[in-house]
Amino acid sequence: MWPNGNYPLNLNDPCWEEDYPPEQIELFKRQRIERGFADPDWWDMCDYLCQFLPKLFEALSEHGHGAPPEMTIEEWRSALHTMAQHFRDAYDLKGIDLSSEMISSIIDQAEEKKEMNPVLKTIRPELLEAYKNGGQEGLNQLNNLLNTVSDSELDQGFKDFKQNFWALWD
Repeated sequence: MWPNGNYPLNLNDPCWEEDYPPEQIELFKRQRIERGFADPDWWDMCDYLCQFLPKLFEALSEHGHGAPPEMTIEEWRSALHTMAQHFRDAYDLKGIDLSSEMISSIIDQAEEKKEMNPVLKTIRPELLEAYKNGGQEGLNQLNNLLNTVSDSELDQGFKDFKQNFWALWD
């Protein structure tokens, strides 16, 4: 099963073997080596970038040796981590299509004051109540909220990316 309904970044992930013969997977690996991307990367480029960019930002943060002149090293690393998180959150939220079972689990967690998935903390209590009281309409409202939050995370990620674009070097 494809994670999150999308192609995984890692071509060694076993789910690739479900849909492609070994020769095709080897071709994809060669394409990445020779041209920097494989055919599946452009088939679903939005997901590829949301998986790949955070890895680049984290690598620059962990192994980079400098920062833009207006930032300290700590501020720059924090900015890179924040950019990475925006893209990760957008990707994680995009794939969520809330089911009644998932909502029930979220409601139970909220009522028991358990630690929730950070992404799902964006769900406001009044929408959980709307689902408890409104069934499918509440579920529709929750799914619309998640789509809005996903778009917002992506917007912020691209805003930060644009703001720091010319500083993404080492």
